[in-house]
Amino acid sequence: MTADAPDEARSDAVRASNDQLDERLRELAAQIPADLLHADPGGDEWTLTQNLAHVAEFSRYFSVDLAAQLKQEGTAVGRTHEHADRLAAVAAAEGQGLDELRGALDAALDVLAAQLAELRDEHLDRLAHNRKYGPEPLTKFLDRYVLGHKAAHIQQLEKTIEAVQRRP
Repeated sequence: MTADAPDEARSDAVRASNDQLDERLRELAAQIPADLLHADPGGDEWTLTQNLAHVAEFSRYFSVDLAAQLKQEGTAVGRTHEHADRLAAVAAAEGQGLDELRGALDAALDVLAAQLAELRDEHLDRLAHNRKYGPEPLTKFLDRYVLGHKAAHIQQLEKTIEAVQRRP
């Protein structure tokens, strides 16, 4: 998201970027062969199961953060890698099947997209209190925890799919 985008188009640009990322995440989830879902990609990387579960979990988590920020400026947002819900979702994923993971991913992406539908241009410069980084505008939160986070997991899913398909 660029700071020099016309004000009336900034929230639309966030939603459009999110929609593109969601489309790619769904495409990748559809490409995952069930027999490789739990395969170890090596290199201490997450399995495809763990990746899908994490994307679904963080989409739901950050939709709640976004809702709070849209209601009241200065709300605490964000978290660290050690957050209990994050770790629990990744651990619980190992017992889930591909259809369950895809369903959870679809539902979570829809929840976040619905929350982003409430986003207005005037919200974007509001200051939130990031639990990890301190005060920052909502645009930074969206770039880091929603758009950037999804983009990073798209790359991770692509890399993991490739790695597990190459493994014997």
